Amino acid sequence: QCASYHENGYLVIDLNLSQEIIESVIVDMHKALERENTVFHAEHFQYTESRRIFEEWKNSDAIRELTLNPTVLKTLGVLYGKEAFPFSTINFLKGSDQPLHSDVIHFHTVPSLWMCGVWVALEDVGEFNGSLKIVPGSHRWDLYEYHNLNLPHPDEIENGEAVNYRKYEHFLVELLKAKGAPSKNVTLKKGQALIWAANMLHGGCNVPGVTDFTRTRYTQANHYFFGGCEQYY
Repeated sequence: QCASYHENGYLVIDLNLSQEIIESVIVDMHKALERENTVFHAEHFQYTESRRIFEEWKNSDAIRELTLNPTVLKTLGVLYGKEAFPFSTINFLKGSDQPLHSDVIHFHTVPSLWMCGVWVALEDVGEFNGSLKIVPGSHRWDLYEYHNLNLPHPDEIENGEAVNYRKYEHFLVELLKAKGAPSKNVTLKKGQALIWAANMLHGGCNVPGVTDFTRTRYTQANHYFFGGCEQYY
């Protein structure tokens, strides 16, 4: 598993989740849709009509406990040789159709790359309901934050996050063309989880004529840092 993760930048594991745990998370996701103070991703990060629920671990015991899944934490400890701790959750009711991106553009560490994502399938996911698209091996590519692309920090210009993030997405489209790098659509069974390295490109799967964004795609994305870093941002 360590050798595969090192080479490809991702790993699929089985969490053996009970139906009770899965249903508790899904119930809390639907409750969040009805609550006035629920935090959703900003509009410029929405690519379908289904809103993504952000940081619901602060309100849901079930969602928080899923981030602390013992199998996940043990596996991350083996892969990285340091203790992992969760810091962020995103819950999806349907496919996102989000373009490819690296999590480094959103949050990172000093020293670099001591972060990873873990995407948990609460039902079977695949091309039919908009699974995850990844670019195996891209975790070894250069790091691209706004300053690397000669773009000002989003806080420094009007609507900076919306404007500059679109430029970043366009850059990655051209980067993939230049590298001729193939992408892969991930299929997971209910209760499985995909772990991906900090810099690996990933996004929403969209296969024209196949992917149906009206279907549910109950999933939870957890993000983890590792102990001992000088800075988390």
